[in-house]
Amino acid sequence: MKKRKNILCVVLAMVLSLSAMAVSAGAEGTGRRIDKEFYEQVPLGGPMGIIDAVACEFGVEDGKNMMYIVEASRPTATFFVYNLDEKKVERSMPLQASASAYTKTAWYIKKGPDGNIYILPHGYILLYRYNVTTKELQSSGTTPIAGMTAGYGLVFDEEGNIYFGTFPTPNIYKCDKDLNIVQEYSNVFPGERYVMSMAYYNGKIYAGGQAPTTSFVSIDVKTGEVTKLKQPEETYPGAKVVNYYMMDSIDNLIFCTTKNEDRSSYCLVYDADKGDWVLQLPRGYGFWLPPYKGDGKTYVLSAPASAPISEVGLYEIDLETMEARNTETYYYGNLVGCTWMEIPGHPELPGESLITFSRNSQALVALNMQSKQTVVLDEYQLPFVSAHIQHIELGLNNTLLMGSYMGEYMAVYNPKTGETVKYRSNQSESIKRYGNIAYLGGYTQATLYEYDLTQPPSDTNPVLLGSLGDKNQDRIFDICKIDENLIAVGSYPRSGFDTGGIGIFDKRTGQFDFYADLFPGQSVDGLAYKDGILYGATSTFVPVTPYPANEAYIFAFDVEQRKVTLSKPVQIDGTSAPNKTLGDIEIGPDGNLWGISSGAIFCLDPVTLDTIKSVVADKMYYERKTMSTMAQLEFDKDGVLYAVCNGYLIILDPETMEFNHTWRSMQYFVLGDDGNIYHSGWSSDGFNLYKLVMASMDQKSAEEIKEVVGNGIVMKLDSNVAYANQKAMNIDSNDPKVVAKEKDGRTLVPVRFIAEAVGAKVDWDGEAQTVTIVQGRDRIKIVLGESKLTVNDEEMEMDTAAITENDRTMLPLRAICEALGKFVFWDDRGLIVITEEEGAVTAEDEALIQTLLNFIENDVPAML
Repeated sequence: MKKRKNILCVVLAMVLSLSAMAVSAGAEGTGRRIDKEFYEQVPLGGPMGIIDAVACEFGVEDGKNMMYIVEASRPTATFFVYNLDEKKVERSMPLQASASAYTKTAWYIKKGPDGNIYILPHGYILLYRYNVTTKELQSSGTTPIAGMTAGYGLVFDEEGNIYFGTFPTPNIYKCDKDLNIVQEYSNVFPGERYVMSMAYYNGKIYAGGQAPTTSFVSIDVKTGEVTKLKQPEETYPGAKVVNYYMMDSIDNLIFCTTKNEDRSSYCLVYDADKGDWVLQLPRGYGFWLPPYKGDGKTYVLSAPASAPISEVGLYEIDLETMEARNTETYYYGNLVGCTWMEIPGHPELPGESLITFSRNSQALVALNMQSKQTVVLDEYQLPFVSAHIQHIELGLNNTLLMGSYMGEYMAVYNPKTGETVKYRSNQSESIKRYGNIAYLGGYTQATLYEYDLTQPPSDTNPVLLGSLGDKNQDRIFDICKIDENLIAVGSYPRSGFDTGGIGIFDKRTGQFDFYADLFPGQSVDGLAYKDGILYGATSTFVPVTPYPANEAYIFAFDVEQRKVTLSKPVQIDGTSAPNKTLGDIEIGPDGNLWGISSGAIFCLDPVTLDTIKSVVADKMYYERKTMSTMAQLEFDKDGVLYAVCNGYLIILDPETMEFNHTWRSMQYFVLGDDGNIYHSGWSSDGFNLYKLVMASMDQKSAEEIKEVVGNGIVMKLDSNVAYANQKAMNIDSNDPKVVAKEKDGRTLVPVRFIAEAVGAKVDWDGEAQTVTIVQGRDRIKIVLGESKLTVNDEEMEMDTAAITENDRTMLPLRAICEALGKFVFWDDRGLIVITEEEGAVTAEDEALIQTLLNFIENDVPAML
């Protein structure tokens, strides 16, 4: 083989990411299984496009009807002003206080007494005001309230002051008209974490929290005095409230949507003048009351206690008698903000309708009590935004199963075509596929869905198998199939409760058994199954403070006996403190139990749960509240282990425990059937999906290609892809039929592609049927139909004429390369290599030719 110039290697180093950045020991080029070669990752965009909002407001701006809505998007939530009269987005503004202060969504958007729109974001705490006159978005500063990550209960007093509650410390803050915080009411609910909802009346804030022992209180805004009021169960026995989910008010009447200890929900009304509860409806849904018309009536969503969701709808409440009447106008959802409006062009909506945003339909809906019709208003095209990807699993035929933060569906995404099929769900916390069936663990209420991936979405696909909400569970962090009938889940408790557990669903009976007393004060984050034993991994971080436990456990749960038979903390060499969070666990190809904790990967004996071997692959963060799917493990077909530690991809050899710290940043990932890694971005980039292309060759072969090709071109007969100018590309992005082809024993190539790939400019004169190529000082002219070309007025003969095919000019390969001063290698297997150096590839270089063929047939298409 001829000697090649090293300078070509330097040029291509930007394209191929070397394994030399590995943290672990081992020389470069040793042929270790962990020394994978990756090409630059391919961005696939934000595939989880949704319209999702948990609050909106309506108003009039410049004489036009407007809707104000914050959509949960990434990298930060976006505030939209939507013109209802002209059916278009009038303005959009990101809710981001600084480079690091990102907003997730906004639970509260309210119109203030001044007519302006006030927004309380979720993710950090600043108060925003949209001025309907100046069209400006103002904030209460650029520095969020320290330690606070969510705000709830936005209310106003008679003087225009603004109040809101916070999480994870249950404070209330008062802002003046200039958005300055002027007072703090500290620790309204001692020992709790939320001021969940609020209303204001006559100098007092009425507030409720979220905890098993929470209460309903009033706060005097002048003195700050907190008074515990009469609780609902004192008036309505059995109404034990654990979450005052939402509040709204009309004068002295305070309307509460509650979540209760027995998993039921109520609509409750408190009369602040009487100091008593005056109405209980057995089904309550989240709401803000419709604008009050002054007619002595208001409307809430409710239904009889045992009624199906098809019978949920508007109830009219007489504010004098507190009698409730079913309007027979049905709608299942929440009134996340609403207004009265006439909707022209809909004969089924006579007069005024109640308009709200539907999260289920991702659209506006109209409820008309005259016609008793509920209509989805598709003509109002609200903007789609990219949602944060929340878990990725491999589907059928290299599709990807994905959920999203605040999302209402599971997507089956085809990375090759970009097509998405949407199946119903709620916010995903875990997805697992077994054959044609996928399972999704959802939030809230720890719901378990089953999907038949061979069938389209329908009313019966997916099937909601069950829920652990009645066991005070909120999230399912892992799913494990035991057999054809039993599905196990690991759960995380809802706010205010301190213990997760194992749920086992039996398809034969439809029964969801729950085992909650395994490890008090901990959740179950990871599951694996082998030979009758369900293995679990726990976390000490649960939604109560202080945290009840200090060390996480690995345990063995006998499925037949339904009990824990063995449990141990994990011993990891090189760690200095108890492991508080254990993530994903898997049974490896060696039959052992593998797991992950922050920066450590470990292997356990499945019989004794003793540590066989372990390694610290990244920094140990002992206080990091890592969810299981953010500390993930997956074995490839060769038994190599891939893991994400603290947001970085680690590749580990389970036999030697050598590892390659790739420094590739990601959150959720999956190994595709095509040999590539599909993953979401880390942190604020979590809405983006990427394809990380893994080379099909070893490190030595990859180095050789870099050295040989340099800035040249690799192509193949009858293929529409090429590697040129250090990039994988389509020969013609507009027409896949444009390929290098053989005709009458000559190889013809598209002249524009070849010329532009080497940096030349191409011009076409249709009248003269002439192609002109300019490269530096050289000018090349080709006339269609002629067997010659002109280089700087010097004619060169070609062995075949230039032709047009698929509206593209095709020239003999060797002629165009010689005219451009390049050298060409052609192989009878169809390989074409164009380089700047003569003899870079010769017929004697059989191993190199095979490598180049593999490269153009496998790696280059994978990069696109």
